Amino acid sequence: MGSASQMEPRALSGEAYVKEWRQFARRHHLALFLLYSWIPVCVFLFLLSRYWIHEPELCLAIMGLWLPAALAATWWAGQFRCPRCRRRYGALGHGRSVNITRGLFDKICSNCKLAKFER
Repeated sequence: MGSASQMEPRALSGEAYVKEWRQFARRHHLALFLLYSWIPVCVFLFLLSRYWIHEPELCLAIMGLWLPAALAATWWAGQFRCPRCRRRYGALGHGRSVNITRGLFDKICSNCKLAKFER
């Protein structure tokens, strides 16, 4: 007989299911915003530093903090658990993976083949 840790996780249903997809959408949008806005923010801060505030250290600090924040948000989005199988959405099985963008761009769950935002 299997122990509780070896049993399959239970799928979510109803409002909890919809709530999980909303949570994933928030994670996904935050990660994409921080990733895609990093270069425009760096250019803006460079121009701001050069022509207006003349504080390159402050601008470099903001640029230096933006990228780790983007990477952390991307990792957080990749930790999303599929509402059906409760495994990480873009990663096979329960093992650890070093792919930081797993799940962020996947259209289906790697484990149970649930399409993104499917009900």
